[in-house]
Amino acid sequence: MEALERELSCPYCNNLFSSPLLLPCGHSVCCKCAYNLLASSGTSKTPANPESSEETDRCFSCPECKNAVFLDDRGLRCLCPNLTLQNIIERVKGTEAATARSSDGNLACEVCEKSPAADAVKTCVTCELSFCDKCLTAVHSRKAFVKHRLVDPLTVTVPKTPKCQDHGEEKLSLYCVSDETIICPRCTESDGRHSAHPVVELPEMYQEMKVTWYF
Repeated sequence: MEALERELSCPYCNNLFSSPLLLPCGHSVCCKCAYNLLASSGTSKTPANPESSEETDRCFSCPECKNAVFLDDRGLRCLCPNLTLQNIIERVKGTEAATARSSDGNLACEVCEKSPAADAVKTCVTCELSFCDKCLTAVHSRKAFVKHRLVDPLTVTVPKTPKCQDHGEEKLSLYCVSDETIICPRCTESDGRHSAHPVVELPEMYQEMKVTWYF
């Protein structure tokens, strides 16, 4: 499983791909990583393509092969989602969730950092994660999680990730620190409502909330 996870990891953040985008070179990066790569590429003007004299600052390098990725006026939206890769990752996550067990054989909390993890008391079908009592309180006491659906622990999480109200089929996978709300990667683009706001990945936010609650 470790070898497979390495193959399914983003070359920029080294985590499992999250909303992967397919680059022209054939490699993929997470949507948020593509945004970070574009933001860190600087404002120096670069030819839109080798055969054109027109210049644009919508360009970044593939972190895998270093080839230039040129974007048109749509920005990152001109890159196609790698749906095949995303489906494979969802299957891997589902397998891990189905086999995760605590020391006494019960379903284990998927947010706990301690080993062995504590027993899960609830599964959130919105987060697609199972939580122990402490982790559940730490995360779901925030207003952004009030409408999440909690059920008794499931051996396989039912994928019911809510979609972004502003961007249709985009999954809500990020947390806006400024507005304390869950958003999709496209919300962070230049024309999005959260373009200038600090954001974190949901798993990272879970850990931050848990640490804050503990101390």
